[in-house]
Amino acid sequence: MPDSIERNRHRRVIRRASLWERITSWPSNKLTEIQEDWALNDWDSIYKKLSWPVSLFLNGLSISLRLSYWFGTSKYDPVFNPRMSTFELWIALFEWILLILSIANAIFVYMSVKEYQMFEHDIDSRPNSPNAYLKEIGDTNYWISSFPGSIIYGLYSRLFDETVINEERQYVWVIRTWDPPIFFLNIFCYYSPAQVLILQYLDADNYQHILLAAAFVGFNLKMVIKIYEELIKDKQLIAGEIMNEYNKKLVYPHLFVRKFEIGTQTNPVSTWELEGYG
Repeated sequence: MPDSIERNRHRRVIRRASLWERITSWPSNKLTEIQEDWALNDWDSIYKKLSWPVSLFLNGLSISLRLSYWFGTSKYDPVFNPRMSTFELWIALFEWILLILSIANAIFVYMSVKEYQMFEHDIDSRPNSPNAYLKEIGDTNYWISSFPGSIIYGLYSRLFDETVINEERQYVWVIRTWDPPIFFLNIFCYYSPAQVLILQYLDADNYQHILLAAAFVGFNLKMVIKIYEELIKDKQLIAGEIMNEYNKKLVYPHLFVRKFEIGTQTNPVSTWELEGYG
């Protein structure tokens, strides 16, 4: 009897949720699991891979819409045949929708920014950047960082470089840096409004030149953005190497200087000195 009591005393008690609790908590647990898996994915790489087929699909759709005019019963002409058939009206509507989507994507790419607050920067000294503005700490008015407030404030800051500061409030300089998502940036490169407008002039007589011009515009935009991104990375690398060389050659030798105590002798006494004392 005492042995059984001793075993029961040290038995581990594991609390398990009831079947009803597990059933009712399953949706929330599953949603949390999906959110964690979603956050752990490399979305930049996924978006970069998806941008290619989406861009090809949009370009193919624009070309197909232009080619569909050739199958119409009567070709539209602003002088000799100004009236458009129902089929051509639908095609024109879809073309305008694609153009509006391209322009909206371009505006989104232009306006995609990320804000950084410079708490250690002097309030009286404006940063040497047109994208910097003074913001009150704790201010919940984000119209400056959103569209169209960013455009309005950008023009205002270039024309009137004056900021009224209330001494009773705390301010911080905020800088807006361009940070477009890779998916929309690639869509802008391969399906920009300029390319859509070029494809509007596609017909059976000039399709070789129009397709080549549209492809050249997309390739040119992509190469310019790629070279500029590499330039930014190279500048960061050069700045890091300069700071590394400066630290190793000038800072570290003065910080970590070897010093010796001349009053302390660490070498062992030689044999002839011991014999002299003997």
